Amino acid sequence: MVVAEALAGLPATHREAIVESYVAGRTTRQAAAVLGLPHETVNSRVYHGLWELKRILQEQGWPR
Repeated sequence: MVVAEALAGLPATHREAIVESYVAGRTTRQAAAVLGLPHETVNSRVYHGLWELKRILQEQGWPR
């Protein structure tokens, strides 16, 4: 539940890249094909989204 709430705090572009990659279990190349974006764009969005996700979770006191 905590991660889902943190994901909701991300920009939609970052969230969809993370969901398509990690949650759906796809590679970033596969996620790029699903999203109709260049692979490099999805890589960048996943990278920046994970950093932002980490920041949000740390603000909430995680890890505990």
